[in-house]
Amino acid sequence: MIGLFSKKNESAGEITMKKLFDAKGKVKAVEGTEETKNDIAILQHTASVIFKKLEKQIEILEAIEASVDAKLVNFERLLHMADSIHHPQGPVNRQHEVMALTYRGLKVDEIADVLGMQRGEVELILNLNK
Repeated sequence: MIGLFSKKNESAGEITMKKLFDAKGKVKAVEGTEETKNDIAILQHTASVIFKKLEKQIEILEAIEASVDAKLVNFERLLHMADSIHHPQGPVNRQHEVMALTYRGLKVDEIADVLGMQRGEVELILNLNK
């Protein structure tokens, strides 16, 4: 039987790719045979399965990233709390801390949480330093 599974040591995908592409990777002229249509359908199905798996992996990675971001904010808050116990801070240091956290990409609510400040106080410092 000549067709998709005629070669013993090659997978269906490898055989199909050889049929559709020449040695330089350019698409060959594809005849409208039933065999070719079947090969294309197999490739489309394989691509669909791969993309579905990739989408699931992306969702998992996005959830992990969100979790890491939340843990990072909590960790920074805890570090600040530990540091403030050992080193009382004046208003000048607070301004520097707010600006440093802003440059690190934290949002106003995150900065307020990390530093144990009110949102309005953080916004005031940021507006004064524009």
